[in-house]
Amino acid sequence: DWISMMIWMWIGSSVIGIIAVIIYQPWRTAFSTVILSARKRVLSLFVIQAALDMVAMGLFIYALSLAPAAGLVSTMNGLQPFFVITLGAVLGFLMSKKFEPVAMDKSLAWKLFCVVLLFIGIGVLSLSK
Repeated sequence: DWISMMIWMWIGSSVIGIIAVIIYQPWRTAFSTVILSARKRVLSLFVIQAALDMVAMGLFIYALSLAPAAGLVSTMNGLQPFFVITLGAVLGFLMSKKFEPVAMDKSLAWKLFCVVLLFIGIGVLSLSK
């Protein structure tokens, strides 16, 4: 049942996140600073981000329950970094006033290298029978 899997993943993610914030001092300090000084805008962005994350996780689990091969769904989910980098580059190019343009630095080069490895891995997986 995909709904029970989704609920247990949400519970597990929440518990791990709460434990991490409690244990790791810099995160605890940052969390309390944001919560104490946050305005409605910051809290609303936090709620929107959490809701979108929950919807994405739910859709992923639902797709896993429908797909004939869960590996295919996991592989397509692994393409997320490619889409994030591409969307960030396009938005930075088209709407540079609202989105920071992508600058080629060591971090971006490493991310692009990992995306290339991801596509190579998908190609190798597609060759196997």
